Amino acid sequence: MMTSNSPVPARPRRPRWELRFTTRIGLLFGALSLLAVAVTMAWSLQTAQKGLEAEIENSLQQQHRTLESLLETRLNLLDVYLQGASANRVFADVVSAEPMEFDDFASELAFLFQDSAMGAHLDIMFLLDHESQLLIDAGLPLYDIGPLLEHLRSPILYTNHWRLIEASQQSVLLRATPIFDPATIRLRGYLFVGLAIGDNQSFINFLADRADLDRLIIDNGQRPLIAQMDDYSQFDLLRSSEVVHDGDYYFLRQPISIEGVNAPLWLTVGLSDNRFTAVFDSYWRIFLLLSGGFLLLLLLAAMLLNLNHSRAIGNLTRFIQLIQSGRRDAQYEPGGVYEYNTVGFAMQNMVEDLNIAATVFESADGMVVTDAEQNILRVNRAFVEITGHRPESVIGHPLTVIELFDQDISVHGEIAVGLQAEQSWQGEVWSRRASGESFPLWFSVTAVLGRDGQTITNHVATLIDTSETREAERRIEQLAFYDQLTGLPNRQLLRERLDQAMLKSADSTQYGALVHIDLDDFKTINDTRGHELGDRVLKAMAERLAHCIKRNDTVARIGGDEFCLILEDLGSSDTVALQQAEWVVNLLQKAINRALDVDGMQHFVHASMGITLFQGEVEQVDDLLKQAELAMYQAKQEARNGRRFFNPRMQARVLEYVALASDMRKGLEDGEFIPYYQPQVDAAGKLVGFELLIRWHHGRRGIIAPADFIPVAEDNGQIIELGRQVLDAAGAQLARWRHQPGLKDLTLAVNISARQLHQADFVDQVGQVIQRHRIDASLLKLELTESMLLEDVDDSIDKMMRLRVLGVRFALDDFGTGYSSLSYLKRLPLDQLKIDKSFVRDLLTDPYDADIARTIVSLARGLGLEVIAEGVETREQRDCLASYGCGAYQGYFYGRPVPIEQLDPVALLNRGAL
Repeated sequence: MMTSNSPVPARPRRPRWELRFTTRIGLLFGALSLLAVAVTMAWSLQTAQKGLEAEIENSLQQQHRTLESLLETRLNLLDVYLQGASANRVFADVVSAEPMEFDDFASELAFLFQDSAMGAHLDIMFLLDHESQLLIDAGLPLYDIGPLLEHLRSPILYTNHWRLIEASQQSVLLRATPIFDPATIRLRGYLFVGLAIGDNQSFINFLADRADLDRLIIDNGQRPLIAQMDDYSQFDLLRSSEVVHDGDYYFLRQPISIEGVNAPLWLTVGLSDNRFTAVFDSYWRIFLLLSGGFLLLLLLAAMLLNLNHSRAIGNLTRFIQLIQSGRRDAQYEPGGVYEYNTVGFAMQNMVEDLNIAATVFESADGMVVTDAEQNILRVNRAFVEITGHRPESVIGHPLTVIELFDQDISVHGEIAVGLQAEQSWQGEVWSRRASGESFPLWFSVTAVLGRDGQTITNHVATLIDTSETREAERRIEQLAFYDQLTGLPNRQLLRERLDQAMLKSADSTQYGALVHIDLDDFKTINDTRGHELGDRVLKAMAERLAHCIKRNDTVARIGGDEFCLILEDLGSSDTVALQQAEWVVNLLQKAINRALDVDGMQHFVHASMGITLFQGEVEQVDDLLKQAELAMYQAKQEARNGRRFFNPRMQARVLEYVALASDMRKGLEDGEFIPYYQPQVDAAGKLVGFELLIRWHHGRRGIIAPADFIPVAEDNGQIIELGRQVLDAAGAQLARWRHQPGLKDLTLAVNISARQLHQADFVDQVGQVIQRHRIDASLLKLELTESMLLEDVDDSIDKMMRLRVLGVRFALDDFGTGYSSLSYLKRLPLDQLKIDKSFVRDLLTDPYDADIARTIVSLARGLGLEVIAEGVETREQRDCLASYGCGAYQGYFYGRPVPIEQLDPVALLNRGAL
C-alpha cells in the first residue's frame, strides 16, 4: 500500500443552518417571478393608461369637430337667409322714399321665409339705411339690439366676414349685405343678421345635446361667453391645448376655426370621467388574480422540482456510497436533472479513469511507485515478468536496487540529477534480470507533486523491455539497406557507403574505385533453367565477389544481375590506383569465370565491368554511379566478358546523346526534319522512282546525318513520330506527282523502323495516309531490314500481308548483312531485295563481296523478286552488277539525295538512259 508524507486536511464544518438546493431554487425563482409579474403589470398599466388618455383625447377632438361643424352649418344657413333676403324687393321698398308699415313688412317677411325654420334661427335681424339709422328690427324680442348698434362700426366691415360684437352681456356674430334700389342701383341701406352667443342658452343646449357633451364653453380668449354649466362666470379658462382632468371631467380647449368667421372664439368641450373605466381598478383585480394563480403554480412547480431533485440527489448519493465502498463496477443511474447528471457522469468518468489507471498499472509495461525518498512502495506484475525480481525482494528498498547502467557505468546518479533539475528523466539503458542476463531497457521516471505544486510526494517509474524493439529495428534496417536474396548491401546503402568512402578519401588523399558489374546473358540462365537456379547462381556470385575484396571494401547488389564494388585505399597516385584496381578486377573476373557447379551441372558465367576512380568529393555520388555504368555498357558493347575504365569521352558522348534527344523533340515540332529524294533507275538507266531519305536541319548544328540521330530516335521512342511525318510526306509527294505529266508512275521508297512496324496501329497509319492523299498504293514501297523482321516474324508477316491487300509493296533493305535466313525469306511477301552498299563498295577489288552480290541476284531471281543495288558510285560498279543480272540501281553515280526544292524529276526523265 502506498504512503504519503503530506498531512491530511481537516474536514470542513457544516454551517449552523443551510437550505436545501431545491428550496433555494424555489425561493429564488419565486422572487424573480413575482418581480417579473409586478414589472409586467406596471408596464401593462402604463400602456393601458396611455391608451385611455388617447381614447379620451380622440373623443374630445371628435366632439370639438362636431361642434365646429354645427356652428358652421348655422352660420351658413344664416348666410343663405341673408343673401336670399337681399335679393327680394321688399327690402328695397322698405328703404324707399315711402317707407312700408311694419305690419306690411312683417307679412312680407313671413311670406318670404314661409317654407323655412326662420323663426328658430334668426336671433338678430335688422335693417339700416345708408346713414346707419335703424329702420326695422326683425329679430327675436329677447335680444335688445340697442347696445349692439352703439358698438356697431361701419356696415361695410360686416359684408365679407362674420364679426363678433360684444355689448353689455350680449355677444353676437354679425354679418351684413348692402341693399340697392333696383331701378337706380343706388345704395339704400344694409341688412344685418346675427347669431346670439351670450345669453343664448337654448343654442348652447342644442349644441351640447347634438354633440353628446357634459360640459361646453365658448369664450373669446379672455372670458367665457356662454357655457352649458351653472355659474360659468367663475370658470378659469384653460391655457393648454392638451386634455386636462379637472374635478370629475376631462376638458379640451381649442380655437374655433370656421371659414368666413373673423372672430377670436374658443371652444372648450368636457366629458365626465364616469364615461371611462378606470384602468387601475381593473388592472389591480387582474394583478391579484394572476399573482394568486402564479403562486399556486409556483407551489406546484416547487413540489415537482423538489420531487425531481430529491430523486436525482438520491441517485448521486447512492453512487457515491457505492464508490466509497470500493465497488469498481458501480454505475451512475441518471435522473431528470441535467446538473446532477453532469456531476454523476463526471464522477463515472473519473471512476473509469481510475479503473483504467489501475489497469494500466498492471499493463505490459513495468511500473514502480516510490515515496519521496525513492523507496519502492509498489511494483506491478509486468515489472516482475521483465526483471524477474519478486515484489518482496524490492519493496522497501531504494530504487537503486534495480541495476541501471550504460557501458557498465551506473546511471542512477544521472537520474538523480535529472529529477532534481526537471523532476523527470528518461533514456535507454541496460539492466540485469534476476538471472543475471543483461537486456536493453527504456527507463523513465517522473516526480508526483502534492497539492501545493511544489512538494514531491511520490515517484513513478516505467520500464519497457526494448529487446524485441531492437531486434525489429535490426530487421527493418536489414530490409531497408540489404538485398534479401544475397544479404549484400542494396543500392541505398551503397550510396551511403560511397559517400563515406569519398569523405574518407578526401581526408586521406587516397584514391578509391567504383566497379559496376553486369552478368552477361544471365537472362538465358533464368529462361532455360528457371528463376530458382538463377537465384542460386546470384548467391554464389555474391559470395565469390565478397571473397575477392578487403574487409573495409563494399560489394552490393543493385539490380537483378548487377553488382557494385567500392574499393578503398588504392594509393595516393592515379597510376598506382589504376594498377591496384586492375589487379582487383582481374581477380574478380577470374572468380566470376570459374565454373559453377549447381545440381551436378557446371555453369559458366561471364561479366562486363565498368571502373571509375575517385579521390575526395570532386564528383557527386550520382555522377560516379553513372560513370561506372557508362564504362560497363561500353565494355558490353565492345566485347562480352570485358572491362573498361571510364574516361571523359564517354561522358561527352552521353551528354551529346542527351542534348540530341532534347533537340529532337523540338525539331519534330518545328519541322526541322526535311525529306531528301535520291533517284532509282532500271537496267536501261531510266528513272523509275526515288527513295525518301530524311535529313535533320538543326538550327545550330546544321545538317545532321541519319546515322547520328536515327539511333537516338530509336532509343527514346521519337522514331514513332518521325516515322509518321515521313509517311505523310511520302503520301503528299506521290499525290503531287500524280497531277504532273510523266511522273504519275514513279515509285517512292520509305524506310520503316522496327518500333514503327511493331506498333499495333501501323497498318491503320499507312491506310490513313493512302486514303488521305488518294494515292496509288502500289507506288508506295516500304523498306524493311532483316533484323527488325526477326523480332516477331509472325506479327511482321501478318502486317505485311494486310498492307499487301491495300497494294503496298515491300523491299528488304541491307540484305546480306544479317542472318539472311531463307526459311523466313520465302514466307515474307517481298517484292524486292536491296544489295547493301557495303558489298557494292569493294565489288571490283574483293572477290568475296562480288560473290555475295552475285549470290543475292541469283537468289532473288530464284524467288521471283526484283533486285536493286545501293551505293553505286561508278560506271564500272554499274556494269559489273549488270553482268550479274541486277535490274535497278541507286547511288551517287545517278544522283545525290536532295530536297524537293532542288529536285527536277522531269529533267531526269528527259535525260533518258543514265
